[in-house]
Amino acid sequence: MVTLSRSVRRVFAGDPLYTVASMALDVLVIVLAYACALLLRFDGDVPQRSIEFTVRVLPIIAVLYIAANVGFGVYRTVWTYGSIGDVLNLFRPITLVTFGLFLVSVWLPERHLPLSVILIAGALTFPGMTMVKMRTRLL
Repeated sequence: MVTLSRSVRRVFAGDPLYTVASMALDVLVIVLAYACALLLRFDGDVPQRSIEFTVRVLPIIAVLYIAANVGFGVYRTVWTYGSIGDVLNLFRPITLVTFGLFLVSVWLPERHLPLSVILIAGALTFPGMTMVKMRTRLL
């Protein structure tokens, strides 16, 4: 139990409720990024099959991004005092997951989510998460 407590403290920088809220905002950013990426890729006329597939895989994609953020210590940063180094630390997990999803998708025999959607969503996720985390500094 002591080990679990230490592990939890490593994930949560301060207030666990604040960290969970930050994770929830990150999930919202991911969902919005994928929705925008689909709309951009298909010029607003997204095929039903792509929508259904995205809705099915989006929870897995969100968990991958959140897990990568945890692994890279993104939620341990006190973003009120965040710096360029912290923003670069956020760039690493997003890049890792985006290119990981891209590589997995390349080898899928049937692709319902175009490769461009994965790359566009990753490109939108980074500034979205950055703005959410740096909002106190930006306002």
